[in-house]
Amino acid sequence: MNAENYDNIEYKENFLKAVIFRIGFNNILKISQTLPVAFQDKIRANFPITEEHSGTKIFTAIQGNKKQEQTEFYKEWWFFNKDKTMKVTINPESYVFESFSYKNFEVINKNIKETYEIFSQEYSPIVFNRIGLRYVNELSVKDGNPLNWTEYIDENLTKTTDSFIKEKDKISRAMSQMHLNYDDKMLIFTYGLHNTEFPSKISRKEFALDLDCYTTEFPEEQNINIVEDYLCTFHNLIQKYFEMSIKDKLRNLMGSKK
Repeated sequence: MNAENYDNIEYKENFLKAVIFRIGFNNILKISQTLPVAFQDKIRANFPITEEHSGTKIFTAIQGNKKQEQTEFYKEWWFFNKDKTMKVTINPESYVFESFSYKNFEVINKNIKETYEIFSQEYSPIVFNRIGLRYVNELSVKDGNPLNWTEYIDENLTKTTDSFIKEKDKISRAMSQMHLNYDDKMLIFTYGLHNTEFPSKISRKEFALDLDCYTTEFPEEQNINIVEDYLCTFHNLIQKYFEMSIKDKLRNLMGSKK
């Protein structure tokens, strides 16, 4: 499949466990010291369920000549849509959007754009330190040898279990990871037989394609427009590697609309 065709690909079904978009920023004390009433009021029509939670941050502090591990507690708020298939989390150091029932990128983009625009209005100025998008695919097929994915996945991703390991009946997990440096962004590609029954031996036909794209480098002028730019750029790169990883039999199983 040609790279220029990636943007036009859409499937009726998918194996996405979660899509996660996270914006990390320098600590905003206002979020921890006051209730996010205005933010909640403005997104309540689409995210009517609100929950307050406690988070923890573990860090190393230097006292004299000694390093000591310390724990810091903070408040965070979760905002869900009506059926809890989408979630927005805010805390003093991050905004996080999660989707647990993926339809298409346009839905994701729309909800992130709307909720983050409100967030930025309430808590500006925001100094980014990390922006990332992650797609967690957990493929599952009912029939066939649970270790054999040659009909569905590019054989370059399955060589270890196909050829190297001889005692295949002993495998309980077989995961690999690549880090790709694109200068202005990084892609962490984790793939393999993740096995939801680990540490038991593999008995289910499951394969993970976990793609996490992020950046920690930003222009001097930071505004809301670059958030959508990064979101689209990361999505395009993730989609490219997903399509490179799969074969037509899996596309047919998902019901390719193209």
